[in-house]
Amino acid sequence: MKADSTLNQNQEQLYGTFHKTGPDISVDNSSDIQNPDTSTISTCMEWTEGAVKPQFQKSLFLFTRKYKPSIVVILEPRCSGQKASDIIRKSGFKHAFVQEAEGYSGVYASPREENRKELWDDLLNISLHCNGPWLVAGDFNEIANRDEKEGGCRVNLNRCSNFANVLHNCKLLDLGGSGPWFTWKGPKFLHLDRVFKRLDRACANASWKTTFTDAGVKVLPRIYSDHSPILVYLTNLDTGWKNRPFRFEIAWMEHYNFTQFLARSWNVVKDTRTNLHDLTPNLKRWNKVVFGNIFNRKTNLLHSIAEIHNHVDYHTNLSLQSREKEVRKDLDAVLIQ
Repeated sequence: MKADSTLNQNQEQLYGTFHKTGPDISVDNSSDIQNPDTSTISTCMEWTEGAVKPQFQKSLFLFTRKYKPSIVVILEPRCSGQKASDIIRKSGFKHAFVQEAEGYSGVYASPREENRKELWDDLLNISLHCNGPWLVAGDFNEIANRDEKEGGCRVNLNRCSNFANVLHNCKLLDLGGSGPWFTWKGPKFLHLDRVFKRLDRACANASWKTTFTDAGVKVLPRIYSDHSPILVYLTNLDTGWKNRPFRFEIAWMEHYNFTQFLARSWNVVKDTRTNLHDLTPNLKRWNKVVFGNIFNRKTNLLHSIAEIHNHVDYHTNLSLQSREKEVRKDLDAVLIQ
């Protein structure tokens, strides 16, 4: 578990720890992946598993359109090589790199306790040599206290204490987050309740917290994965994206009507500059009336799933879990549009 040799020191401080905790795929939407400028970064999104599922691409478009992340990190141990490259290519980001998985567990925190010690040692070594802001986010495959698990067998308090000590020794502070408390939905064993855990989190050192005073974490709805995506934002989500210029959205190309709309709007008699000028108001109208209508349906369904996850009785209420399945079926149907 070592950082890619192509990463420079500044880049490693910015998002190299995503790499160390283990993305198999990392896609970046910033202007320069080799020399990132933190002033241009508003949000980072981490997504654990689910990239190999057919619905993933559509749901990724939905999240990236809604939250406009500057950096997206996908932790997927079941995907590597050309398949990982294909997923990145279809995602529409300009810059990307792949860190191959090491065995089934990938390079995020291993599900096996004995293998996680290597990661803990790596994090401690980084903390000893890190003099600036440092953010760590991803699937730690561990909980820090008994409140971070519900259902299943009894919580192992020794393991909780060991993990809490790792964060303390690395001088990492848990950033908490809004949204569902548990980020992982596990199996249901015979005669036991279904297991829910808070495995995914974002932590930072004191320097990072004082540098990004308006930053926070949002736990997004869990779809097509056992894990909830984690959104780390540097500016307030309510005000950070106002007055953005109107620009081309890669998600438009996924809409079945976009090609016909473009063909109707483009006048072959006119030059390119005139066509682009005339296209803008038509595209704004199409985006609002046609594409926006479907996007609103998707976001409303996503909001419904989030409300179900946030319900205080969700983890034990079978009717709520059944309702979630129904809403996800509706989301499946609308995502193909």
